[in-house]
Amino acid sequence: MRYTYLTPFIFLLSACEPTQFAGGTALPDGSVYKGEMLNGLFHGQGQLEWPNGSHYRGDFREGRMTGEGELTGSDGCSYEGEFLNGEFHGKGRYNCDETEWAGEFHEGELQSGTLNWDEDGSYHGEFLDFDPHGEGKLTAEDGSFYQGSFENGFLIQGSYSDSDGHRYTGNFEYGSYSGEGELTQPDGTIIRATFRYGEAEGEGMRIIADAEGNKIEEPGYFSDGTYYPSEDAWRAQTDIPGAQAEARLYSESERLHNAIEALPSQRPGVRDTYTLLIGGDGTSPVFARELDWVAERLDEAFSIDQRMLRLSNGGGYGFPWLPAPVSRKALMQLIS
Repeated sequence: MRYTYLTPFIFLLSACEPTQFAGGTALPDGSVYKGEMLNGLFHGQGQLEWPNGSHYRGDFREGRMTGEGELTGSDGCSYEGEFLNGEFHGKGRYNCDETEWAGEFHEGELQSGTLNWDEDGSYHGEFLDFDPHGEGKLTAEDGSFYQGSFENGFLIQGSYSDSDGHRYTGNFEYGSYSGEGELTQPDGTIIRATFRYGEAEGEGMRIIADAEGNKIEEPGYFSDGTYYPSEDAWRAQTDIPGAQAEARLYSESERLHNAIEALPSQRPGVRDTYTLLIGGDGTSPVFARELDWVAERLDEAFSIDQRMLRLSNGGGYGFPWLPAPVSRKALMQLIS
């Protein structure tokens, strides 16, 4: 993102005659120059204003913005510092949208320096296209920091540390631990593993301290950052919920049958109302509690508490589950 501001004016004086008037010199693009001139060119101290509201005040040399100056764009963004041939070049400071870049510029690009966000922290190091790129250190408002090699605004290899005691050294992707790395947790536990989306995954090593402070290495397996002594131990742990769900599914037909059989029969000569209530997908008990609330409101209005069938996936309630075949079967039973 090279910042070269309105350089066409540099060549205008050699291409056409500017119009001289009492208030300054007008150019064909509508811009107006006020200041010193030499041999028909802007030279020395001067001020240049464009029709869109952009303006420059500072040094000119042979028709170009060269030397010390301040340029403010129509969007309110501004640069103050050194210029060369109409470009930011040398020491300078650029401000835009509550963000400030300061340091050493070269041909419109910030090469090295400091980037300050209004409330989010700062970065000090190398840049490319005004993004952190190369060696640098990014410090957040809370004091945590990333340090190492940056690429297109993100740390790709280096270290992270925060005030809670987390310390990580290794590879990163989009700000998260990713690839080979070592994480030290606040309690002193060390994890050496391959990380994915910020969590240890697969085979790795956990290092803990015993009562005497001696470090004990424990090879094992990680899933979502949780340590297991082995991959088999992880599989055994994850197979338990699956087995429970499988057993529950086999019993659903009987559970649904019992729930339907418990409904009162339609009374002769009376138009009874039957209601099917369905809790949303998910395992949270909130769905089952919502069914209770809706059932209470309906019973208050229509006295149909005994003629309701409730299905819910979550909460550990005694309601039948809600896979699609169960929903269809329940509905067909109610209308038959």
